[in-house]
Amino acid sequence: MKLIILLVLSLLSAHSFSQDNNTIFSYYFKTVSTPFKSIDNLNTNQFGEYQLMKGKSTAFNNYELRIEAGENLIIDETGVYLLKNKILSISRTEIRENSKYSISNGYLHGVLKNDSLAVALQDELFYFLMPTKAYLYESSNVNQKLVEFSNNAYLVLTKESNAYYSILKIETNANQVNFSELDLNYIDTKSITHDSIMENGIETFILHPTSAQWDLILTNFSTIDGYSIQ
Repeated sequence: MKLIILLVLSLLSAHSFSQDNNTIFSYYFKTVSTPFKSIDNLNTNQFGEYQLMKGKSTAFNNYELRIEAGENLIIDETGVYLLKNKILSISRTEIRENSKYSISNGYLHGVLKNDSLAVALQDELFYFLMPTKAYLYESSNVNQKLVEFSNNAYLVLTKESNAYYSILKIETNANQVNFSELDLNYIDTKSITHDSIMENGIETFILHPTSAQWDLILTNFSTIDGYSIQ
């Protein structure tokens, strides 16, 4: 289905709207079934930390805006995720009354196991940045499936709230990771084996392609963003 970078790469939320000659429509996949090899994770030689590349997005070229979606990408044994920071706060009262927490030399103890977080005091609140992971693919997530359709090229199928599946393409090489969205036009979408439904007033195609129709699907991805290894 159509994906918007600020949603996909921040919280994995998927936008389903597509537009072709003023026809607004949407598409999902009916199941995770594909003719490709199912795998548990990317190759270990692709593990590492990657940084957002400037000027590589076909959807958004505002680098500062794209940083907000996620500047640092990690691939490890748990999957593929963006490393982000969430601003949180804790009150003086909570620290005073809960022995779990303490402040020492400008650092908060007790939030992270075996680690501390730098804090900034404003009024009665201590503010700090909590590292969080926004997964594009998580190996332990039963609602996701990872398949490899060619050398270092993968598809992630993710079960959405409507019980159908969105799709994301990941391509890797020694130094770079690229993400792509499926961008089918209306005619090509209708040519793929499907069921038709209306969802939120939008014509929606529930695709269940044949093996031959996957060739059409694989040639209709558009690059969202690229990350290079640090």
